Amino acid sequence: MLYTKYTIIMGLNDRETLMPVADFATAQLEVAGRLAQLETGATITRGMGAYKHEDGRVVVEESVIISVIDFDGSFKSKAQAFCDGLKRDYNQESLAVETAQVESKLV
Repeated sequence: MLYTKYTIIMGLNDRETLMPVADFATAQLEVAGRLAQLETGATITRGMGAYKHEDGRVVVEESVIISVIDFDGSFKSKAQAFCDGLKRDYNQESLAVETAQVESKLV
């Protein structure tokens, strides 16, 4: 069966200081708690990202990658508020959000 998969990537550097606001383990537990409150399951993994800042510096940062397969269709209505909360609380300029239709099942 086809479901929507959301992949949300959040860097862990502050948007202004470009310094880490949290370590991965702390962010992973905190994000997992937010997802549990939404009654949404996910896989949370560590990533490393890089980008060119507007001032010309190349920034390398640890990232949290959140993968949600929306089996019951309920995450769609919660995704924007979830992302807005992460952006606010981790002082992020933006998050990368990818959606894809995937065939998946629980076995």
